[in-house]
Amino acid sequence: MANSPIVATSVVQHQDVEPMPGMIIKDNMDIDGDNLASKPGQFSDCCNFCQVTQGCVAYAWNDYQGGTCWLKSANGPIRKNNGVKIGFLNSGSSDYRLKKSYEGNNFFDAFDFWTNGDPTHGFVDYVDRPTAERTGLISIINGKVKISADSDNQIPHGKRGRPSIRIHSKDSYNEGLFLFDIDHMPTGPGTWPAYWLVGDNWPNNGEADILEGVGGDNFNHFALHTKNGCRMPEQDQSLFTGKWATGKNGRPATNCYVYESAQWDNQGCSISSPDGFFGDEFNSGQGGVFAFEWDRGGYMRTWIFKRNQIPSDILQSNPNPSNWGKPIAYFKLGENCTPSHFNAMKIIINLTFCGDWAGHVYPGGMSACIDKVRNNPEAYKNAYWLINYVKVFDH
Repeated sequence: MANSPIVATSVVQHQDVEPMPGMIIKDNMDIDGDNLASKPGQFSDCCNFCQVTQGCVAYAWNDYQGGTCWLKSANGPIRKNNGVKIGFLNSGSSDYRLKKSYEGNNFFDAFDFWTNGDPTHGFVDYVDRPTAERTGLISIINGKVKISADSDNQIPHGKRGRPSIRIHSKDSYNEGLFLFDIDHMPTGPGTWPAYWLVGDNWPNNGEADILEGVGGDNFNHFALHTKNGCRMPEQDQSLFTGKWATGKNGRPATNCYVYESAQWDNQGCSISSPDGFFGDEFNSGQGGVFAFEWDRGGYMRTWIFKRNQIPSDILQSNPNPSNWGKPIAYFKLGENCTPSHFNAMKIIINLTFCGDWAGHVYPGGMSACIDKVRNNPEAYKNAYWLINYVKVFDH
């Protein structure tokens, strides 16, 4: 390792490091030479630096200058070196295994239907499963799951809003790789679709927004919402291809605490995708896959693959994030945001209208948004999800 003393000279030959699925970690060892680059960071950062650096197959970390990742073009020779930790990437296979698949005729059996009022104050009437089935708001079409909002009726005064669906998975998760394959997401004026994870007793057990935006957007919003004490480092945006949203005082929105200030209430830490990954533009190419990886002690990160760009390992149900390059969004977990901020989170898929976000950005404001949603059912013919599957993988 450059700028790091070698404290022992016994060499472990390259062939002694057997390739294994996924990432291999060894303590008190070092890779001699073959440095591509060095980057400041903690050990949990090194894997991500390596994955987005061309030619990197391994890395070493020590506490030099507060923590340094040394990115390597070879995985040997290896020497003993106390206090140094090394990791190897193996892009040929993955140690992820399918844990749960939500798809086809059994899809809705794995979810509970939310029928309470909308926590985001939308003009929406979330209905139960029997009502959704009777009115055609949910169906299975050639194995694909369709979830719609009402697009036939004007909404009388005194009703909660336009009938729609919000479902919560019966299972909850503390980490994993989540794949959401859709042909179509809801669009239309004042729409606010979302696919996300959330724990009970919000915000104490966290929220991770994977797919979210409002009608008219063509870019996706990724965000974490937490109790106090979770903040993302602003430096080194080289880990992802999106960009930080603008937060308090014009600074990047890196504070995940939902009550950071009255003005920026519940913005959380937020990253925006490039254009083309949300709404009508995304639907025009027959959708694609949202891949969310939650490494409990290390990071949360998300990729979006359009239909003609889905990696072969996903198509083969053997997903391997080390093959995918930079994610669009990356949130570091660790000392800056401890894993205890996210616990037992359930998968939620929903579509609301207007509300705290979509209503406030709608031309003319909340009243204009509600008027549109109430009186123009024909505007919501495309307010539907068409889902191939949700799959959850773990180690």
